[in-house]
Order: sequence, then structure tokens, then C-alpha cells
Amino acid sequence: MKLFDMNIIHSHNFEEDLNIIEGYERVETYTSDDMLEDGSREKIGSYTYHIYNTSHFLHDQSLSMTADAISGDELFMLDIIMNGEHEFQMTSDEMLAPIGHVFIEDKFDYYENEKLILQKLMAYFEYISLDYIAVIATNSESASREKKSVISFLQIKLYKTLGFEYLGGYEKKHQVWIKNNN
Repeated sequence: MKLFDMNIIHSHNFEEDLNIIEGYERVETYTSDDMLEDGSREKIGSYTYHIYNTSHFLHDQSLSMTADAISGDELFMLDIIMNGEHEFQMTSDEMLAPIGHVFIEDKFDYYENEKLILQKLMAYFEYISLDYIAVIATNSESASREKKSVISFLQIKLYKTLGFEYLGGYEKKHQVWIKNNN
């Protein structure tokens, strides 16, 4: 279903024990003029992320321990970002947001909507001066077999189009991509 309008409701919580900010975003839409007039919205989906301020971590190991406390996928992303065989390097005073657990309702789950949602998220992160966005992408073939995948922004082409850089992972699935907002 094509979107008429979109609203993203941002919610954050500072997790002192892990020294990160937890983010939850609910994406809603008006799908027609009628819905716009009566003020009702329909849920498109939601996603979560964590914001790491690298200046608050003593070393890569403490960053890894925090990621591991959240999920294996988050640890996988951060391990590739911090220790992978690539030229990318973060400094000790930058902020990174790995995106995880994205859900898009089936009737809204197609390329143009995913692109629009991701563009709005990137604009928000740029506004709050977040340095990097990280994702795990899977190709469409493996995603169709694993519909319950962690990330539903499945098109690797989409990441390339939006300026994400491939850092590492597995060829067929679980590719880690990063976007520099600077």
C-alpha cells in the first residue's frame, strides 16, 4: 500500500547500567484523504536501536560486553565495525546507532516505503548529530525463507543507494553496513 503521509513517534530511554540510549520508533501513516480528515492513523511498523557514545566506553571490550548484553546480532554488528577487516575506523568521541528489530506491516512492506522510512530515520539521526548508523542486511532470497529476520529493510541495493558502506559479514546474509552522517 502506498503511503499518503508518515509520522514517526520517537521514544528514548537512558539505560544507565549499559551506558546507552535505547530508542523505539513507531511509524504511523494516513493512507487516504478520509483518514486525514478524521485524524486517525494506521500503524506501519516499528523499529528499535541503541545509541552508543564511544567516549563513554573505556575500550572496545567494554563496548562489546554492552552489545552482547543486548543481543547476539548487536554484538555481531559491533564486532565487525570495531574489529573487521576494512578501512573504517571510529574515533573515541563519536556516536553510533545499530538498528535492530525492524517490523513493517505486510501491506506496507515494499521498497519505496522502506526507502522513505529509512530516509526519515537518517534525517532524524543527522539532526541529533549522530555520527553513524549500522544495519545488518540480508538479501531478498534468504529473507523470503526467513521472514522473521531481524531486519526487514532487506534490499542491499537500498543501502547502497542511500550511501551505506559494506563492512563485512556473510555473503548470503547478515551483511553489516554503515552510514557516515558526517
